[in-house]
Amino acid sequence: MDADILKSHFDTLGLPPEAQEYLLDLWQVIQLLDDAADGDAITNANGVAWAIFARMPMNQFYRSTMATLQPLLVMQLVKWEAANKAEAAGLADERSYMYRSGYYEIVSMACHLCGLDAHAALGLYGETFAQYRAEFPIMEGK
Repeated sequence: MDADILKSHFDTLGLPPEAQEYLLDLWQVIQLLDDAADGDAITNANGVAWAIFARMPMNQFYRSTMATLQPLLVMQLVKWEAANKAEAAGLADERSYMYRSGYYEIVSMACHLCGLDAHAALGLYGETFAQYRAEFPIMEGK
């Protein structure tokens, strides 16, 4: 999903600017890591470096909710690694697809922490399982 589209969704959800900034920076970081893991071209290394080392640690939303968000971030990293291993082993399936969508769990929690409807964030996930499955031809017919 494009960052501008994501920002538009965050506006619609009513997320405060600090939460949006944090989530958009996190999205950039995740995209870079996923591109690196997949061997795709890295196009925003400087922007991501600024996000990781300057903006994200100082973001007021993150700082005020760090005790809640940090364990979720670690869990998402564990799930992302597990999905990558499953994909590399030719075992990508519905479970690895769900593990890859962990960013939206963070968005849902951000909504909850801001007193918003966390359920509304579920509609943001743009990749269908059929699209995911098409990336792994070995899955065809499953």
